[in-house]
Amino acid sequence: MKKAIYSFLLFILLIGGCVFAPDPPGSSDFDFISVIITGTEQYYNDFYKKWETLKVYYTMENVGDGFIETYIIHFEVTFVDFTTKESITIGSDLDVGEIRDEYAYLNISGKEAKDIKVVDQEINP
Repeated sequence: MKKAIYSFLLFILLIGGCVFAPDPPGSSDFDFISVIITGTEQYYNDFYKKWETLKVYYTMENVGDGFIETYIIHFEVTFVDFTTKESITIGSDLDVGEIRDEYAYLNISGKEAKDIKVVDQEINP
């Protein structure tokens, strides 16, 4: 009977260690910054007859428990021809709980954008 109880406790400890293990450093599950895209503007050059830049508006919040010195946000743009392109923006100095409205200009290589989303972030606390 004792062996069964010890086996059960060992099983619980092993499962608990797997379930509650901390995320590895550099994981990209948005632990510290919440980013919400709030709007976009796309600029078309009538003279050259092509799309030039995409301006992305977003709201971000430091939802972690420490000051963030620098960060990189990765955006993925999907074009009307269903190709994609990743682009980044870099920022700094985000206090705990701070909410900030920002924008970034992304080069879209002369294509018309259809969709944009945040796909990753890198944080230097």
